[in-house]
Amino acid sequence: MSKRPPSILLAPLPFDDESPASWIIRTCQMHAVTYHELLGYLGIPRRRDPDVQLPIDHLCRIGSNTRVAEKRLRSLGSVFKSVRDFPRVKTLLNFDIHGEPSYRVCALCLADDEVPYLRIQWRFKDWKYCPVHRNALMERCPECGVSIISTKVSLGHSPNGDLLDISHCYLCGHSRAHSGAACPCATIDDRELAVQNFLVSAVLHGHFFIEGFAKRFDLDFLLWLRGNYQWDGPRVAPTNSATADARAI
Repeated sequence: MSKRPPSILLAPLPFDDESPASWIIRTCQMHAVTYHELLGYLGIPRRRDPDVQLPIDHLCRIGSNTRVAEKRLRSLGSVFKSVRDFPRVKTLLNFDIHGEPSYRVCALCLADDEVPYLRIQWRFKDWKYCPVHRNALMERCPECGVSIISTKVSLGHSPNGDLLDISHCYLCGHSRAHSGAACPCATIDDRELAVQNFLVSAVLHGHFFIEGFAKRFDLDFLLWLRGNYQWDGPRVAPTNSATADARAI
């Protein structure tokens, strides 16, 4: 009889727009272990990029026997399915100079969060501005300059004794909340926000539509358009829609 894999028993509930890596990091912090220690304990092979490379079944193993429903875990694990299906789309994701998966973050969003977490959109190169606070996102710790790596976990306590959370730098412990480019940028207009929303929405849904065309376009064509056309005011469906509309010139 096969041995039942160990369980961690406790895991946080994922937020609706939370990335898989963010949920795993928060799970690690709940148990005061690193990303690789958590995978090792559960018998899961190491994966450099948990957003893209971690199979859905392995994500479900992390949350097995916890209060997180398997259906919710499978939904979380499928967020970047289109990137797995179309490997070329990985060029649209953030990586540091060493090829480690990384994020940009909004300092004001992290400050507003009751429980800080990483948004799915923050993993994308084209998501440069926060549509809520209209400020530029930061990609490095303002204190030590290290990139925001999705597998690096902030453990321990801050100087005032608080437990570190996902808003803190894993290297120096500095809080990213309220830090860096937190002031609204007057130069950001609705068109720029619509462009980034269209590109990310198209990738997450695995396809998109262009106004005036009945056919559905795939992500290879999106990459071609992105590299060869300027975008002028794409009309975008909500991010929870199955489609996105664009106007390319």
